[in-house]
Amino acid sequence: RLISYKEVGEFDAAIDASCDSWDYLPFLRRNQNFHCVLHGTCDSCTEQDLRRCCFLSPMWPQDQCRFIAADLPKFDPQQLAVEDPSETRICVIGAHAQHDMLAELFSKVPYKKYNAGFFIGDRMHKERDSYYRYGIDKAHLNFVHGEKDYKKFANFIAKCSIILPGKDPLEHPEYYGITNKKVSGSIGQIVGYKIPSVMHEKMYNIYHEYFTAPVETYTDTLDSKVEALTRMIIQVAEKA
Repeated sequence: RLISYKEVGEFDAAIDASCDSWDYLPFLRRNQNFHCVLHGTCDSCTEQDLRRCCFLSPMWPQDQCRFIAADLPKFDPQQLAVEDPSETRICVIGAHAQHDMLAELFSKVPYKKYNAGFFIGDRMHKERDSYYRYGIDKAHLNFVHGEKDYKKFANFIAKCSIILPGKDPLEHPEYYGITNKKVSGSIGQIVGYKIPSVMHEKMYNIYHEYFTAPVETYTDTLDSKVEALTRMIIQVAEKA
């Protein structure tokens, strides 16, 4: 049941999944039945606070409540039907500020040969020009912006053939336990929908025990990314 913060005292337990977005600690400490699901590090949390916090990341110690959000909406085959079943759908979610790199990466893989389409999810619209500058065929480009319906977005993800997490350690160290312990939302999607993926080797080292679908890894170089994505495109296309 969804409740307001004024109603918290009426229940044995209340769980807030948005604690990261507001100053929740004073409220947590005043209300002993209040619990938080957190996305990243809580530097100000005491040991007592952490007893009522659960983190969306396995980078915490075993005795801390933590989990990967992989229990996602389920869809029947009809709901997962796509316009071109032979197309390899390469999805990148959270591509903000990396469009030039992604455009160059996509331009170097054999997407036309293997009928691969790029599905790019981000909050920005103007960055699509990066892909045009690198000469990527517009027929193979798809942009997904601002989908607020949770089930519709999950359905879009479930249709992906390959997921390419949009977070690398050089640009986003907070997702690698270096400056924080955040988890990319794509990890739960990869795990929950058992979708093949291509990711940085450091990300794979953190989550590898949760993956059941094929994974290709790369290092910090663009050439390594090109090789990893090409291997996965071929692997998925050959199994289709």
